[in-house]
Amino acid sequence: KVVIYANYHLNRDTVLKKHDEKLQINGYTFIGNPHLLRPNVVLRCIFLKPDETYQVTAYRLTQNRLMNLGVYKFVNIRFQESDSTGKQGTQDAYIYLTLMQRKMLRAEIRAVTESNNYTGPQLNLSFRNRNFLHGAELFTANAHGSFETLLGNGYSGLSTYEIGGDVSLEVPRFMVPFQLTNISSLYTPKTKISLGYDLTNRLDYFLINDFHAKFGYDWQEDIKRRHE
Repeated sequence: KVVIYANYHLNRDTVLKKHDEKLQINGYTFIGNPHLLRPNVVLRCIFLKPDETYQVTAYRLTQNRLMNLGVYKFVNIRFQESDSTGKQGTQDAYIYLTLMQRKMLRAEIRAVTESNNYTGPQLNLSFRNRNFLHGAELFTANAHGSFETLLGNGYSGLSTYEIGGDVSLEVPRFMVPFQLTNISSLYTPKTKISLGYDLTNRLDYFLINDFHAKFGYDWQEDIKRRHE
């Protein structure tokens, strides 16, 4: 059998916690909170099959795919001799998954001096959610603003301000309108979507509005080949 502890804590035992459930899904035993991270997202990354012969390739695929989800700090796979089949040499697999911190907020304030004598403050804000829709999606939002004024060279008072931001969503699978079979790669394929806007205003000279949007895929086939 294959048992998955989907939100295991290193400093606790494997007793069910509040909101945890024990589910039987396609021969797997899933233990965890199914509303925190959907079980089908985890099972897509597991290539160790119940009642099948152990293969080192399946072990490596499972470990790498789970780590590449981007939500787990630790992935630990242990094997223990089975006491349920009565057959000698049969082992059960236990997969212990420890989650990373889900949300992160960052603020940065800088004083900028450029080679063209523009000087001023700059503010950057960043928010990250590693499990945005409970499917290991990475959501990122960034905002920035700056004000610079020209000092010296006889042009004192010439000023520029910039504001802008962008949001992006990274989904750990190919988002396509047709069915794809599970790709046997050490790396998780990803779909990337982003939207952004920037405004640059050099007072009394020009105003620039810039809107941008992107949609694409990122898949590393092996250690040497990557497709974007």
